[in-house]
Amino acid sequence: MPAHPETPPAASGPTVRNDFLDLVKGWLIFLVVCGHSIQFLGFRSVAFDSSAEYYFDPLYKLIYSFHMALFIGISGYFAWGAIQKRSFTGFTKVRAVQILVPLVVWSVMRHLAGPSVKALSHLDALPLLEAFRAFPVWDLGLEIWFLWAVFISGFLVSLSQCFGRWRMAALVAGFVFLLLLPQGEVIKLSAFTYPFFVGGYWIAEKKLAKLPSMPVLLASLLLWCVTLLLWQPATFVYVSGMEWRGNLTNLGVRYLGGITGSVVFLAAVWWLSIRWKPSLVIRWGRESLAIYIIQTYLFFPLIEMNHLLRDWRFFDITVAPVFAALVCCLGLVVAWAIRKNRYAAALLLGVPLPLGNQARRI
Repeated sequence: MPAHPETPPAASGPTVRNDFLDLVKGWLIFLVVCGHSIQFLGFRSVAFDSSAEYYFDPLYKLIYSFHMALFIGISGYFAWGAIQKRSFTGFTKVRAVQILVPLVVWSVMRHLAGPSVKALSHLDALPLLEAFRAFPVWDLGLEIWFLWAVFISGFLVSLSQCFGRWRMAALVAGFVFLLLLPQGEVIKLSAFTYPFFVGGYWIAEKKLAKLPSMPVLLASLLLWCVTLLLWQPATFVYVSGMEWRGNLTNLGVRYLGGITGSVVFLAAVWWLSIRWKPSLVIRWGRESLAIYIIQTYLFFPLIEMNHLLRDWRFFDITVAPVFAALVCCLGLVVAWAIRKNRYAAALLLGVPLPLGNQARRI
C-alpha cells in the first residue's frame, strides 16, 4: 500500500509503468469484452440503429456510458511523454508503426480470410481476386475503430504543439475540423473521443493525476446516476453521432456520463486495488491492445455459431462476465504467441523492430 493513499501511482508520471493504470486498463478491457458479449452473443445483433434491443440492457448502458472516454483518456495521458520527447513527424512515424500497421494488417487478414480458404479448397484464385477488387478501402479498420481514434487524436494533439502559444486554439481547431468532416463511423467516433484524449494529455501535462476529494466523488456519482437515468438509445454515439442540431441533450448526457463515470470508476479501482490487486487483470491491462483486436475478430464467427444463449435470462450478469474473462485470457495467450516472433509482433501488435546491433543480438 503506498504511503499516500489519496494519490494514485499515476501521479508519478505518464512515462513510468505502474500497476494502477495497468489495473484500470485491465478492468476496462474486461468491460469492453463484456459489452460486446452482451451485444453479439446475448442479443446476436450487429445493428447500430436506435431499435437495437441491447441498447436497453442496464449493464450495457452502464459500460458504454464511460468506458470509451476513460480508455482514450488514458491513451492521451500516456501520449504526453511521447509527444514531448519527439517532433511532430517523429511522433507520427512511431504512431503509424504502433497503430496503423496492425490496423491495416488485421483488416486485410479479416477481409481476405474467407476468400483465401475458398481459393485453396477449390484450387481457384477467382474468389481471392474478387475479394481484392472489392476491398473496402474506405472502411479499412472500421471494426477496430478505436485504433483510428487514438491515432487521429495523437496526430492532432502533436500537431497542435507546433503552434507554440496558439496551441490551445489549435487543439480546439482540431475538434472543429473533425466535426466538419463527413461523419462516417470512424470520424464521428474519433470526434467524440478526441476531447477525452486531450483531457488525459492535459492531466499529464499539469501533473493533476490524483484522486478527487470526497465531495467531488459523491457529486460525480450522483451526476453519473442521473445521466444513466436520462440515457436513451439516441444518446449512444453510434445512433446520433456528433450532429449538434436537435442533439444537444444527447451530447451533454454523453459527455457528462463519460466524465463522471470515469471519475467514479477510477476511484472504485483505486479503493479495490488497496485490498485486491489481481495480477491477471494487470496482465490484461498490459496486453489491452492485443485483447481488443483479438476479441473483435473473435465475435464475428461467434455471432453465427451462437444459437443457445439468445434470450438467456440474466445473460449480462452471468454468462457475459465469464465469457469476457475467458476471452481476455485467450488474448493473453495469443499475444504471447505473437510476441515469440519479432516480425509477427511488429505486423500484428505494432512492436517496433530492433535495429542494427540490437537486431543481431536477438
